[in-house]
Parts: sequence; structure tokens; C-alpha cells
Amino acid sequence: MLKFTPLEKIRIQKPVDRLSYVSQLCKDRRVLDIGCYDETAIKSKKDNGYWLHGLISKKAKKVIGIDSSDLIKSEIKTGPRSKIIKKDLYDLDKYFASANKVDVIVAGELIEHIPDVSKFLQLLKELYPGKTLLLTTPNATSLTNVLLAFFDRESSHKDHIQIFSYKTLYALSIKNNLKKFKIIPYHVRFTEMYFQSSKFKRFFIGLAENTINFFENIFPLLSGGYVVNIKLKLR
Repeated sequence: MLKFTPLEKIRIQKPVDRLSYVSQLCKDRRVLDIGCYDETAIKSKKDNGYWLHGLISKKAKKVIGIDSSDLIKSEIKTGPRSKIIKKDLYDLDKYFASANKVDVIVAGELIEHIPDVSKFLQLLKELYPGKTLLLTTPNATSLTNVLLAFFDRESSHKDHIQIFSYKTLYALSIKNNLKKFKIIPYHVRFTEMYFQSSKFKRFFIGLAENTINFFENIFPLLSGGYVVNIKLKLR
């Protein structure tokens, strides 16, 4: 249990690969994948094996994705056992949950985009008691941003309206009465930058990524982001 004092030591494991970790936990499970379309990067990720929804679809028993992107007209078939339907996350209700039984809920790189994360968590607690929730989100104290700060720069997407650290994710979980949760760091990946660059630049991008990953293993609180593995409380 954290005491939230400035000098307390945080016990944290070494970082994982986000895509592998999340998709493996979805193996042979029924999955609800929220905010999964990734419209700003799908072109560079989908055909290169770096699209989380695509990886989940290959391993899961069944996947229903929801996303409010304007690029989705009504429904997109993403695999033999997977699809994405156009739906706002706050429109989830008991009828939808009853009609679409799931074991795991994935919200990959989502909570940094929404204004009221507690409202979102309370909704999932109500609709999916006893199920597993996997949140992933960038780290406010990532080594990438620490280094960029020395040069008066910051890496952040224009749609991100908040950002989390280990302690704020912990506090968010406690505030929402999520008693069974684990916060796992994940390695930074420069996927979009890599595939949008020339072969010459790709070498240096790969070198930078490997170097940062090395230091992330030594200092996990500087990792690229976090996965929060939550067991939603039974009613």
C-alpha cells in the first residue's frame, strides 16, 4: 500500500512489451476492445503486426470492438471472429453487455483521451462485474519525455487531455474502489515514427528505442507507459 510520501520506494517489476502482454491475456477469451480503431496510426500499424486490435483478434475466441471514429460508418469486419462497431464508450449499457458476453475488457491507450476516467471505470464496474479490465496509457515520467524536457520539448498527441504516472494510476484505482489491480510498466515503442521514416533514419530510430528500453529495464518508473490489470469487483 502506497503512503504517497515523496521519498517512499515503489516496488515495481521490469517493463513488458505492451502488445504481447495484452494480447496474450486475451488468448481464447471473449473480448470487448474499447476505442480500438486507432485512426491516426492504423495505416502504419495494421499491416506490420503492431495494431493491438489485430493481434487480439488473432488470439481471442471472439472480439467486439467499439469506437466513435468518423471513419467507421457502422461496422467493420476485422477478422473471422472480430469486428468493430461505431459506438461511443459512454453509450455502453446493460442491453449491450447482456447481448455481448465478454471475459476481458481492453482499453488500450484510451484513458488519456477522455475527460472523466472515473465515470468510465464506474460504468464498467456496473456492466461487467467480476471481469478483467486491461487499461494501457502513456507514462507522465517516461524517459523519452524527461530527455526531451532538457531541450524544451514534449512528446504528446494533440488528442491527449491528461496523462498519468504510477502514483496517479494507483490513486485513481483506489478512488474507484478497484481493490484487485496491478500496475505493470511497458517499453516505449517508436512504431509510427519508424514506419514513416526512410531506411537510413530507421536505423537510428531503432538504436534509440533499444537504448531507451535498456534504461527502462534499470529504471522501470521511466518506462514508456503502464498496463493496469484490474479485476472488476463483483456486485
